[in-house]
Amino acid sequence: MKKPDQYIPVSCDLVDQIEIKATKKSCVAIRYLNEGNEVAIEGVIETWITRKYVEYLIMRNGTEIRLDRISLLDNQKFSATCTK
Repeated sequence: MKKPDQYIPVSCDLVDQIEIKATKKSCVAIRYLNEGNEVAIEGVIETWITRKYVEYLIMRNGTEIRLDRISLLDNQKFSATCTK
């Protein structure tokens, strides 16, 4: 059984899109879960990092989002895990 805070590796397609949008400094719309609530945010992806085996998206405004909590990126849904 998975622990509530256990990180689940995300879709490689999601990581690819994050890399593209971060490189282009594109404004993106993201929906993600934060403490059980769905949050919508728009902004520019500054970078993404790994900290203690957990991947995070860092927005230009400083917001950190765990990648496994993202439900939509620019209205696109991604498969649950990397299948490569």
